[in-house]
Amino acid sequence: MARYLLPKQQSLPQTTPGQWKELSPTEFTTFVNEMEVSPDSKINVTSIPSPWARMLLFKEAIKSTNHLMHKEAMSNILDVLEIIFYYELMNINIEYKEIKIKNDEKNKFLKILYDLSPDELKINDVVSIGLLIASRDSNDKFVLAGTSPFSLLFTPMNLKHKEGNIVFPRYFRERPVPLKERPKDFQRWINSNFLTKLRKDGNYPDLVKALSDDEGICAESLKESLKEDILLTCDFLLESSLSNLLEKINIKRISSSYLLKHLKENEIPPLVIDTSKSLYGSEYYNGYNYLQDFKYEELKDSNRDFLPGENIKYPWILPQEDFFQPVLVKYKYRLNNNRLILGSYKDSSDMKYALPLTDTFFSYFNYDDVQDMLSIQEISDKTVRVTLKIPIQNGDYIEIKRDYFQDLTNSKENRIINYDDRDIDTPLPHIMIWPPLHPENWKDSYYAFVYGKRYKDGINQEEMVPLEFKDQDFKDINYERSRKADKIEIFRLETLPTYIVISDIASNGKGLLILNHKSLTTVMNPEKSAKVGIDFGTSHTNIAITIDNSEPEVLKYSSEFSGKNLNDNDFITLIRFSEPELGREQIPNLIYNYLKQYFLPNSLSEIHNNQSVDMPLPSMILIEGDTDSYKALLNTSIAFSKDDVGFFNYDLDGRTIKKTYVQQTNLKWAPQLIKQQASKEYLRILLLLLKYELIKRGVDLKKVEYHWAFPKSFSETLINDYKKMWRELVGEGYKITDESKAALLYFDHKGILPRNTPDISIIIDTGGGSSDISIWQDGQIHMLYSSLWAGMNLVGFEKDNVIYSIIYDAVINLPSTKRDIFQNIKGFQNQLNYILYSLDETTLSNLARSDSFYKIRFIILYFYSALLYEIGIQSRAIDMDNIKKINLYLAGNGSRFACWSSGAVDKIDEQEQEIYKQVIKKAISFDKEVEIHTSSAQDKKREVAIGLCRGNEELRAKEASKKQIIAEKVFIEANSDLSNMTIDEFNELILQNGHNIHLDQNKSEIVKFHNTFFEVLAKSNLYRDRLKNNSALSNLERIKNILIGDGGKFIGELRGVIEDNIKNYNSISSSVFILGMQITINRLHRYLSKNQ
Repeated sequence: MARYLLPKQQSLPQTTPGQWKELSPTEFTTFVNEMEVSPDSKINVTSIPSPWARMLLFKEAIKSTNHLMHKEAMSNILDVLEIIFYYELMNINIEYKEIKIKNDEKNKFLKILYDLSPDELKINDVVSIGLLIASRDSNDKFVLAGTSPFSLLFTPMNLKHKEGNIVFPRYFRERPVPLKERPKDFQRWINSNFLTKLRKDGNYPDLVKALSDDEGICAESLKESLKEDILLTCDFLLESSLSNLLEKINIKRISSSYLLKHLKENEIPPLVIDTSKSLYGSEYYNGYNYLQDFKYEELKDSNRDFLPGENIKYPWILPQEDFFQPVLVKYKYRLNNNRLILGSYKDSSDMKYALPLTDTFFSYFNYDDVQDMLSIQEISDKTVRVTLKIPIQNGDYIEIKRDYFQDLTNSKENRIINYDDRDIDTPLPHIMIWPPLHPENWKDSYYAFVYGKRYKDGINQEEMVPLEFKDQDFKDINYERSRKADKIEIFRLETLPTYIVISDIASNGKGLLILNHKSLTTVMNPEKSAKVGIDFGTSHTNIAITIDNSEPEVLKYSSEFSGKNLNDNDFITLIRFSEPELGREQIPNLIYNYLKQYFLPNSLSEIHNNQSVDMPLPSMILIEGDTDSYKALLNTSIAFSKDDVGFFNYDLDGRTIKKTYVQQTNLKWAPQLIKQQASKEYLRILLLLLKYELIKRGVDLKKVEYHWAFPKSFSETLINDYKKMWRELVGEGYKITDESKAALLYFDHKGILPRNTPDISIIIDTGGGSSDISIWQDGQIHMLYSSLWAGMNLVGFEKDNVIYSIIYDAVINLPSTKRDIFQNIKGFQNQLNYILYSLDETTLSNLARSDSFYKIRFIILYFYSALLYEIGIQSRAIDMDNIKKINLYLAGNGSRFACWSSGAVDKIDEQEQEIYKQVIKKAISFDKEVEIHTSSAQDKKREVAIGLCRGNEELRAKEASKKQIIAEKVFIEANSDLSNMTIDEFNELILQNGHNIHLDQNKSEIVKFHNTFFEVLAKSNLYRDRLKNNSALSNLERIKNILIGDGGKFIGELRGVIEDNIKNYNSISSSVFILGMQITINRLHRYLSKNQ
């Protein structure tokens, strides 16, 4: 269909379709100005079908402000210059392509250009036309602009903005944009840098004139210069004539009042977009305003790398979506405002909500920003409003809100996640972290105890509520964990967490608990020194600490804590319980009990009140039965549960998660590798506790000296094993002393030992596995030795599932004994140990003096008499000519038994004392009257630990002048009497000859002891008036015959004991006399147990 190529012209007659009218160059220059165009028309001269026409159109347009396209052309040129200037921010790539137009007969384009512009071009020139080709990916290329010898740049028509244009929505719009409405840096560059170069080179005079016009496109724009050091050459223009003229700014930031203000340096602040208000026409970026209104739903899933509605690469945030979690996690119990950062809350002491902040929030802010930025308000019984005050760079804040609702809908967003109805099966983790020390002081791992049913089941370990631990930089903390029971876990954390992230899989939401490190104990410049004495006992372990030569303090734990609430002094407790909750709710008590069952006691220091029993640390460890790992507090635990609320339901707890537990005792003596590994991890736990206590007291750990004591009964092999273990645990900073000397050091420290007198002092430290003996006289150590004659021998034994222990039988049925509490402890001796600690001394004393305790008094008398008799035999090597008095000092946990019947904790019954005195006199074979005085230490079981850290160094360095002998008339085949051989000598001799040992029955010390003991006992008032009344004790001769009457069988059993010790310990480890007594006391236990 025919159409006019151009509008009507004032100087031309009306033409007919298809007619061609020749125009001279002069006439063509007036062509545009003489068009008859309505002032309201939006028409542009675009119908000439050639890019060169577009180039010439720009040439004419920039010459005159009256040209209909002047402002549009100038605006388009500025658009291209601005796009290049902010190229680093643009979501495009630009490449430069060049077209060379040569003057030849076949190419008439150059002639056409020359005919149109003879003043600007020379006919002999080769004209180069460049194209700036933009793309967002390899398949989306388009021409951004072409270069022009007249106007520098011209743009194609198809860039002109229209609805749906997503390439450059900000540019090439219908309304020309003057320079003053463009970014400030760009204004400065145009007026100062760009125009300066154009003027200097004398190029593009019409463009310079248009840009310099006081009323033109650049009117009222900024004129000051832009620093050259922030400008870069455009690498895509290096091969073009524009390379020295056009520049890009070396900046990847926009300007806006709504840029996020945050404390993390060297990061680009994102733009904050708040959709809670209308955005259209309000400030956006770089001086521009929003071109449209955006709604939350429209933006929530948009790409955060590009500004909405723009082609600008710049991060932005929608805080309602990016900073808030979709759900709000609520605890049943209040969070600990003393330890946690909880934001602003109406009553911070009653805060129960985990903070609904996202990972994105912490990519811009730190934990210490939260307190001032976040507030939580319960605006109704079912609605909670969370508010964030977000700082922006103009010094103001943007306040955003999100409401969460307590309802029964299935919506996954804006819900309050509340697990109250699950009660003790709540999947929300209740967390305690140890130790409560700042990382500046604590360089070891931290441990977290977690209560909560976080897993769907016990087999697949699929989490319903996963946990994350993050450091101050919101980086993941490496950890190991062990699930102990259905609702109990222990985590070993590489460092102290700042953030604990609780995820809810069902809702895809999270809640945060933020630990306030400033709330933790920080010891500034610890400088104190310390000595530590460690008495690793068979049943209990005691650790004594002396700081800067102060009086020693013994590390113990309390069985109770005020209100049974979590102890915030010794743990970082993230949950707190009110007193009413403690009385009516199950979870507080469960946590309290599980804590000390699988982790650490609630209180680590002595309390000394009527409601508390301060206890030594039990030498018992709980090990996961299905693992080869023994890692402290993960796979191994110390059961700190020796009180009336302990559960000990390990098997029941483990069954639900297909896990078994093994209670290991006798850690001190067992030589097997598996036991040694358990011993090491047990000691590692205690050393962690110890380090914590030392740091709290201002001790520099580099100034700690560790002292460890071992029984003299230990073989060299066992001692070397322990030395290796201690080196692995504490390095080379430890010293060793035998337990007999350590006890001696204690009594010397207390000033009890007599000096400047020939009196003999004999210290008897009776423990669970050995009795350690020290014989001392006026500064001289005569003997230091151990006997395998201790608590385990006194209380009885178990064989073929039958318990032979009259002490256990008597105590287990006491009304004050809550037997069910201890029934799951493996081994009756361990149960008895726990029971005895749960009973007060008055109860035990009353029991010991009752008629029902006669057999127990009898066996206690038998035990101590045998021990004293052996001491008497060993003392025969000492010159006793001038001795007038012997002082017997009883120490150790076993001495409690000797004092029970007296009614006092540190005194032996007078009638029993008399028996002991006569026995030891006969053993030593005094031919004169010698006074024997007995007393008991006040610090039972603490003596060795205190002696280790407070002992006199000169005395510590002394050696004993005499060695322990085997103390029994034995011989091998035809060899002579070996009774005066030392144990070391006997070990060498007996190594391959244990089965050949014989006993001289007529001269046997074991026989002599029994004759002596039963004779002395029969003549005593205690026996005649009381013990004899028990039918089982009425015939002493019958009892003696049961114990030693069968000499052949006795010798056979003795050989077995000797060979077992050689096999297990590479030593007999005790005198032959004591090894024989181990046989007789077991016979006595059998007899008394059967005669109830």
